[in-house]
Amino acid sequence: MVSRVAVESLKKAEDLKEITSNLQKMDYNCNIWPAQQQLQKIYHDVLILDLEYALDKKVEQDLWNYCFKNYIASLQSSAKDKKANGIHVQNRLSWFLDCASGFYLSLLQEICSVFNLDLPFMRHDTLFGFKRYVNENVVINRPERSSCYYICQHCLVHLGDVARYRNQMIQAESFYRHAVELGSSSGHPYNQLALLEASRDRLSTVFFYTRSIAVAHKFPAAITNLANTLMKSSKFEVPGDGGKMSVAEYEAAFLHLHSLLYLTQDTASALRILYCLNQSLTPLIATQEFTPWKLIQMAVITIFMYTQMDGNKEVSKVLADHLVGFLNALLVPLYTMSPESVLDYFALPPVKVVLCWLKAEPSAVVALNRQHLWRGLTKLLNLLRSSHATTPVNFINAALPEDTDLQGFLPLEPEFSSLTFSGEPLQEDVAKKLRAFRLIKYGEWLSMKPDLKPIFISENGQFEVSRFPTNASTPPDNNQKLSPLNSGNVQDNWKSRSRQNVALQSFLKKSKPQVNEKSLEINSVLEWQDKNQLSAPWWPQGGSQKDETPAWVNQDILLMSNQLSNYNIKTEGTYTLFSGTSENPSMITNNLLQSNSTVPLANHQSLWSGPGPSPLERLLEQQKQMRSASEYDT
Repeated sequence: MVSRVAVESLKKAEDLKEITSNLQKMDYNCNIWPAQQQLQKIYHDVLILDLEYALDKKVEQDLWNYCFKNYIASLQSSAKDKKANGIHVQNRLSWFLDCASGFYLSLLQEICSVFNLDLPFMRHDTLFGFKRYVNENVVINRPERSSCYYICQHCLVHLGDVARYRNQMIQAESFYRHAVELGSSSGHPYNQLALLEASRDRLSTVFFYTRSIAVAHKFPAAITNLANTLMKSSKFEVPGDGGKMSVAEYEAAFLHLHSLLYLTQDTASALRILYCLNQSLTPLIATQEFTPWKLIQMAVITIFMYTQMDGNKEVSKVLADHLVGFLNALLVPLYTMSPESVLDYFALPPVKVVLCWLKAEPSAVVALNRQHLWRGLTKLLNLLRSSHATTPVNFINAALPEDTDLQGFLPLEPEFSSLTFSGEPLQEDVAKKLRAFRLIKYGEWLSMKPDLKPIFISENGQFEVSRFPTNASTPPDNNQKLSPLNSGNVQDNWKSRSRQNVALQSFLKKSKPQVNEKSLEINSVLEWQDKNQLSAPWWPQGGSQKDETPAWVNQDILLMSNQLSNYNIKTEGTYTLFSGTSENPSMITNNLLQSNSTVPLANHQSLWSGPGPSPLERLLEQQKQMRSASEYDT
């Protein structure tokens, strides 16, 4: 039930609001303090008597705007003209800021006392032996606990504002962070932190604006503030030689990239910036020029931009490439580390933040699917397993420092829902072990992802990169050549296999005209084969599939058999590309193709497996010796 006293008090406040507004527009010498005092007392009483009703009527906003903010802005404007107004306006401004700070401190303390709140930064009266005074003649409507936390956060935010007006930046940041701690899902304190950082660090400014937007209760003004800040960052010039950047240059280029994508969607210019960023980040990471917090900020900004550009495929692709380059640069130094030192690697927190987001947004794994990225990730995961770090069982659900800093960030909320954010901060050693445990868990999740398994766990328990993926549900294109040697898509998407076939391609290059004569016959055979079998979606994946012959192996075998027959290579007394007793490669090819691909190939040695040098290496060595002998004879 709404308090009748609160309703009547608000009616009186309407007249005082108009009087106060008119006096603030007049000369600063006008005495408006009596009207302001009456309005402050009315709003104060309404907030205490019926907090729910007061919040519905936005009393807390009127209290700040009409009693404090407008008059502070008027005094600040008058104080700029020091010649005309002298020191008097500055003194009045300082006095009024002290009054505002005292009012909100008193209001915060009274709210905690009346509504029996025990906050980390303002403990309950009983802890200090004080007895709370209760006026039994006044009926107070008990509000919801969330409403109490909201009004406390409101008081803390404006205490921070007053401290910022007084140039007490450290105290202002303390108030803002206490406000974030009370309600991480509110965007208002993040916006004020961005205003605080505007004169110090532009990267942190953009970070806090993104935090103010990507929360459950975003601050509307932060959207405009973010656009204006990015607009100021759009003057970066790309280095002509693509040389190494300093930390300040890299941050400027980073913000310029996001200003192009967020404001104008200019992907062509963004790609040029992206190339410079990818070239410069790895040496900066290797020399530890960035702090972990700076790297986390860059990761969060990129994740935010990716979620905002979900409908624009071109922009999303550029952002995905940026995330791949960013994460890969963090993983490159791991190739020179030992298992004993990996837990101390300074870039593990940002890596963990990106992997946490991938698990919360599984569709992004496909966009970030790059072989070199997964190789670096498997290196990290294997190092973490080899470190034999003891899992802190008592802190399995505890929040890491980076989790606490990003609490309320919507793209990560699905993963944060199971964490415990209350309690004492973790010790450094416990935090390192817990971070390693969660990184390994993210790796295990990637290895078991149903639609895409970029990595897998081998029989010896090591993480490895999956190779030679095929899409079983996609039929082959009849107009496209199926030979992997002539397929541009295979070379673009799966570069690891192209490197293995470099020597074979150079060997077959001279006989390309002969291959074209038989391409129709080869394609017809392979097309029939593809229609009668479905290859495994990923190979190897453990079990019997790793012994099966993929479709591209049969294609290579058929091509090479034709080439060898055209070259008339003498097979007697030499080790050919194919094991077995037959000297005719085409016979072996027919035997291989006539069986279903699900049956393991007996007496067949792969080109990339087996003891000692592979058959391909032996053939190349044999050709090298033959050429040397012919040169010697001439």
